Parts: sequence; structure tokens; C-alpha cells
Amino acid sequence: MIDTKILIYIGYLFLLINVILYFISRRNKAMAYKVLYSYLLYTSVIQAYSHVLATQSINNIFLSHYYFVGQFFILSVFFFKTLKNRLIKPTVYLLILMVSASLFVQYFINPSIYFKFNLFEILITCIPIIIYSFIFLVQRISNPEKKFNYFISGLFIYVLCSTLLFVAGNISSEIKKVIWRANNILYILFQVLIFIEWYRNFRKKKIN
Repeated sequence: MIDTKILIYIGYLFLLINVILYFISRRNKAMAYKVLYSYLLYTSVIQAYSHVLATQSINNIFLSHYYFVGQFFILSVFFFKTLKNRLIKPTVYLLILMVSASLFVQYFINPSIYFKFNLFEILITCIPIIIYSFIFLVQRISNPEKKFNYFISGLFIYVLCSTLLFVAGNISSEIKKVIWRANNILYILFQVLIFIEWYRNFRKKKIN
């Protein structure tokens, strides 16, 4: 069985490769592509900083707040740009306002949760992404447009798993170890699908 640390480093490697590839191909791309690249860049910074703190035995749990909230805002912009439904845009606006207000009130009342896993924060930032992803995939069933299908498929699966993982973040058990390993494997799969997305839809193709 592959060691968990090796799985983590493989995930980091794929993430780095994707950041580089999407950066190289960023010219003359639509806004949705640039948002996707911003998401990759943002998560790579969070992952790198988290790893540095972990190697120094410093508590890095507080970074989970930046990860989940940042992911929510960036991907909300992505779905705002890609989902084709009149109700989606006002819904995205409303959810951004509701999530922002809810978290502001929660941290104002109880600032100590900054150094703990915030289960409420995880749920209200991840559930909308899961719903958006599902709507996106349903809309693409009868749509000839295939861009971002690989990315969203991976995102849908990975966010479901990572939500389960972080909801169990304050629990010490053997089950959590299994979830961590499954999460690492799914993260690698997610990054592989992002690479396939780039390769199939965004790399520069030779003109014969």
C-alpha cells in the first residue's frame, strides 16, 4: 500500500504541473478559463503554505478557513460565468451575500473557532459548489459544448469527499485515516482530470 505522504506529494506534483500548463496557455482564453487558473494558483499557495507549517510542527488548521472560503468565492465566479440559467446568477449573488454575512457573524461572536475546523463554514461553502457542479453536469448532457466537463466531474467527486473529511476533522478514529487516504487518492484523480481538461480543450494544437 502506498504511503500517505507519497500520495500527498503526487497530488502536489500534479497540481504544480497544472498550474504551469494553465499559466502557459492562458492567453486569449475566456474568463471562465482564467477563473479556473486562479483557482489552481490559489489552492497551490494554500497547499504550499500549509505544508511548510506542517513540516515545522506548526498548527495549520486556520488555513482551512482560507481554503474553503476562497474556493467558494472563486468557484462561485466560475459557475456564474458558465451556468446557463436565468435563476443561477441571482442565486449565486444571494448565496455569496448569505455565506459572507453568516461567517462574519459567527467569527464575530466566537473568534476562537479560527484555530479549529469550522464545520458550519465547511458545509455552507461546499454544499453550493456541489449543487452548482451537479447542475452544470446535468446541463451538459444534451449540450455539444464539452469544455470544463472533466474539471467539473473531478470537482464534484472531490468536494463531496473532502467535505466528509473535514466534517470529521475533529474526530480521532481509524475511520478518519481511511477517509484521509481516500481523499488523497481522489485529489490525485481530480488533478489528473484537470490535466485532461487542459490537454483536450486548451492546449495549443498543431495546424497541419
